[in-house]
Amino acid sequence: MLRCSRACAVVVDSLGSMNVEPGLYLYLGSAFGPGGIEARLARHAARSKAKRWHIDYLRPRTSLVEAWFSTALVQLEHDWAARALALPNAVVPLPRFGASDCRCASHLLRFPDSDSSSRSIEQTLAASDSDSFGRLEAAQLRGLARANQALRRAAG
Repeated sequence: MLRCSRACAVVVDSLGSMNVEPGLYLYLGSAFGPGGIEARLARHAARSKAKRWHIDYLRPRTSLVEAWFSTALVQLEHDWAARALALPNAVVPLPRFGASDCRCASHLLRFPDSDSSSRSIEQTLAASDSDSFGRLEAAQLRGLARANQALRRAAG
């Protein structure tokens, strides 16, 4: 979950320009590649990195609030995107964001910046996978990013 405090415009690779309005942004993705969920969360928490995915274009304009994740061995991002899109006040800020390889409308949704929005989203996602659902706050994610960077420096 990301927070944007100021309106701005961001050019997102081949998707074009996106008006980023203040609010909470829910980004949904998977982490089945090398390093798994730990490496993916550390990458998203890091502020400076090469632009590889759509989220990398938005990330410098937002602050990291928290991350919700699942340790399930199946992809839930498409189900979670559909469930979150059905929530009241969900807005697709840029069609196909993070969803260029699937049929989802978007893997990025904007919500009003409120505790009730955050709780509602978390409850919706957790309800689909309560046994393997987890949550990390921003400070935990920043620590993970620092540890990951130190490991990469040590590896040379």
